[in-house]
Amino acid sequence: IKLLYPVGRFIAFREIGNEKEVHKDMDLEKIGDDLESITAMTLSSNRQCLAIACKLRNDKSAYIFFYDTLQTRGLKRIGKMIHEGTTTDTEPKQFISIAFSPEAKHIAVLTTIKDGKAKIYEWKRDTREIAANSWSTELTKENKANTNAEITKISIDPTNKDQVFMSGKNHARMWRNQGGLLKPIPPIVKLDQS
Repeated sequence: IKLLYPVGRFIAFREIGNEKEVHKDMDLEKIGDDLESITAMTLSSNRQCLAIACKLRNDKSAYIFFYDTLQTRGLKRIGKMIHEGTTTDTEPKQFISIAFSPEAKHIAVLTTIKDGKAKIYEWKRDTREIAANSWSTELTKENKANTNAEITKISIDPTNKDQVFMSGKNHARMWRNQGGLLKPIPPIVKLDQS
């Protein structure tokens, strides 16, 4: 089993076993010379793929890179990257939460609170976007009283790749892909907002 965690511009990983096995060596894998910071990372449930969301120096865009973790040494970059932002953006972009589907074919991404976007990608073949929405706009349309909701975490429903769970300040709710748009599923019970 590998323990993975970000260390500056590197991903540190260490083989861990049972209590009788002691692994003293820690390996560091440099993600890139232009890396400014790692903003989020997730490991697939089968532990074969690592996704790293990051910012690059002198670039206002946000990126997600994918790595094969089954290498005997280091990490091997696989698939295509996911990119958010353009050269004309005035505000920097950033992914704050990412999560794989259970079979690791899809990845859900969440941009900063200021951007307020949630998307689901089919990443293995061509990083095709299969659903998206501006959650901040959607919540404002739905409930004018709760405009201070801040979504900070996203995960894909383990039984349905077209549903995500998003949570954060004043918000915990399932969202469903409806024709390429993520729409909030009405709550079963009304939560006290205080």
